[in-house]
Amino acid sequence: EPSDEELRVQAFRVGKVFATVLNEGSEKASYFILGDYVERNLQYGLVHHDLTPRPAYVAFAAVGRLLNGAKPMGRVDLGDEKLLGYVFETVVDSEPRETLVAWSETQPTKVEVPNAEKTYDYLGREIGAGGPVELSRETVYLLLPRGGSKAWKVEPPPTKPAWQAGE
Repeated sequence: EPSDEELRVQAFRVGKVFATVLNEGSEKASYFILGDYVERNLQYGLVHHDLTPRPAYVAFAAVGRLLNGAKPMGRVDLGDEKLLGYVFETVVDSEPRETLVAWSETQPTKVEVPNAEKTYDYLGREIGAGGPVELSRETVYLLLPRGGSKAWKVEPPPTKPAWQAGE
């Protein structure tokens, strides 16, 4: 069984994986693997052998709720290439929103997030309402009203490649 720290790392990777994949334009994304799976000395899976959830299972549920109907708008320039953020048009709790998924690849860094109405941690727990947020290795979700991302420079997501006919 992974250590508590390894379980935490697995959990906050879930949001990063989905934010990145969805921004790239994937029409379908999945997480390897739901069930408890061991290969050599590595354990995979979002649930324990007895089917109780690991933290990553809860993080997976947070992705489902906070990135519901996600349409990528692009990567947000947060002032440092090691601060990553992707913004999506979403529908959260039946309300049209924009959701910013953000984290730091290095040191924890405070960032001002204009227009943020609610902030959630990597497990989907509400941790604040707007204002500055500390970005760390843990994924955070910031709910904005539609149009809320206009306060930043947003690099559009990659365009869909042209269909190549062939055999």
